[in-house]
Amino acid sequence: MKPFWKMLLRLLCFLILLGLSSFVILNLSSITEKTESNVVMLSDRLLNASFSQIENAAKLLDPLDSCVANLARTLILSFNGTELTFDAIKTKVAPHLFLALSTIPHVSRVSYTGLDGLSFLYYRNDKDETFALFSNSSSSSSLSFSGCYAQPVDRDTGKLNGQVVSCDTGHLMQNVSAVQRPVNVSSSSLVWREWHKGEELMFLYNAALDGRGLITIGYPAKVVADHFDGLEFYGGDFQLAMSSGQVIVESKLGDTHIDVRNGTVSVETVNTNGDVQDKSDYYSCTMGDGDGGQLSHFHMKIKEKTHTFYCSVLEVGGFESANHPYTCIRAFFPRTGLESLAHKNGVLALILLVFMLATVVISIVVFIIIILKSARREMFLCDALIKQMESTQQAERKSMNKSLAFANASHDIRSSLVAITGLIDLCHEEANPHSDLSANLNQMNTCAVDLVGILNSVLDTSKIEAGKMQLQEEEFNIAELLEDVVDMYYVLGMKKGVDMVFDPCDGSIFKFNLVRGDRAKLKQILCNLLNNATKFTSEGHISIRAKARKLSIENAIITSNRKSVLNCLSNLCFKNKGSFSTLEGLHTIQQDSNCMEYIFDVDDTGKGIPKDRQESVLKTLFRLRKQPSEEKALV
Repeated sequence: MKPFWKMLLRLLCFLILLGLSSFVILNLSSITEKTESNVVMLSDRLLNASFSQIENAAKLLDPLDSCVANLARTLILSFNGTELTFDAIKTKVAPHLFLALSTIPHVSRVSYTGLDGLSFLYYRNDKDETFALFSNSSSSSSLSFSGCYAQPVDRDTGKLNGQVVSCDTGHLMQNVSAVQRPVNVSSSSLVWREWHKGEELMFLYNAALDGRGLITIGYPAKVVADHFDGLEFYGGDFQLAMSSGQVIVESKLGDTHIDVRNGTVSVETVNTNGDVQDKSDYYSCTMGDGDGGQLSHFHMKIKEKTHTFYCSVLEVGGFESANHPYTCIRAFFPRTGLESLAHKNGVLALILLVFMLATVVISIVVFIIIILKSARREMFLCDALIKQMESTQQAERKSMNKSLAFANASHDIRSSLVAITGLIDLCHEEANPHSDLSANLNQMNTCAVDLVGILNSVLDTSKIEAGKMQLQEEEFNIAELLEDVVDMYYVLGMKKGVDMVFDPCDGSIFKFNLVRGDRAKLKQILCNLLNNATKFTSEGHISIRAKARKLSIENAIITSNRKSVLNCLSNLCFKNKGSFSTLEGLHTIQQDSNCMEYIFDVDDTGKGIPKDRQESVLKTLFRLRKQPSEEKALV
């Protein structure tokens, strides 16, 4: 049941993660929609703010209709029925004209044009120099000028001074259309090109002078353009033009031409050579009744970007299209569409959110599949482990039963052998010492003792595996033990033609020959070593070296350092009091003068053990067999 609950808990965690991810993604989607809505609202506000700036800038230019009307009224009162000759114009009209030029802001032109052909005009150029332009002779033909002259004017007094030069009479014909208006029209306005400034436009305000002529006040179009230069359009652009197509403020939108014709507008895109690449239809700039008060606008793609153009009729300085259809001012506002950009980014963000949600769902599904497979594999492994544990426990029980049976049988066999040995000793006492029966009894006793030794060896092996081997300590002469072992295998070596040599090295083995320990176990170890050396050496010699030396703690530390890395980590992580007690015991033994260390070394001239079999030799019940092409090896 535990794996099932574990799998269910993992599945629940992933479902919670999916729910949290969905909640976060939905919140992000809602935030994106709100942001898009706020951006659209902000874009509308910026658009309205831009148009408000344009309208406010247009209102700052006060119309001069009242100024020109007041000037005409003042001149009419000063005439008082007097006939206007050229001298009267110079003495009574010109001073008022100069005063208007000097006091009214931005005015650069003030003029009088009579029906009899007499005219007088003041104008100021870019260098702040004032000139007079006049015609001093009347003509019998109405609205014709017999002569035109120009002369510098003193900027402080308005008096003519300097050299008089002649000019083209065509420059005095610019107000003809206004002079032809009925005399009861008190004021009017139009736009004309100023003669002394080439193609620069002038805004002119006109007023009839009691049926005798026309008074005109004007300022350059540059004054209008300067009012719109400092406006901020928030990434957009602006163009101001007349209905006739004359541009007052030029747009900064590159490779684009805006065409205005009689209250309609069209946009053209041109290449570097000036050729038209694309052109929109003509759209009206007048709002109809069904427009809901919205500005006329249209869309056009320029350089792979969609621009929105807004068009409206604008009144600047009293010039409005309702009264003068040929002198319209139009405002254009191209924008890149901030709301469309926000909508595009919002859609992209929504797509990314959906993609992220799909990725999360797919990942969770994959994780669930992996978990199910892992749980299934874990269940199979648990089942196999349970079966293996049952088999192991059964094998352990069988092994334990065998061990108990073997121990009981060994104990019974040893008891029987001891009884046989006792009976042999009794029979040996009654038998004749020199008879065949005595010899047979001796041989039987020897065999029984050997059987007891073999049985003890088997029991010792069982004790070693169980960790219950006990040493039988006694005092003995270690030098004599070595000599006995060498003598025992000397005869066997002589039969194979191998010399058996005992090397006492520095003689310390004879100096410190009395030792205490298990003599039988030491003899058994040495006999096994010499037996293997004799068995796998066919020629040469076999030597056994022995020496005694003082116990060194450095050697003990080096030996302890040969332990595994896990033991070292265990010593670092845990308090191993046994290690410290061992070192303390080594210090104690080192300080004891009766403690010595004995080293035994068996050397032979056999072929040795191949490297690929050295690890296998130490396995239980393994024996190195002789290959057909090899000699016997040393163990």
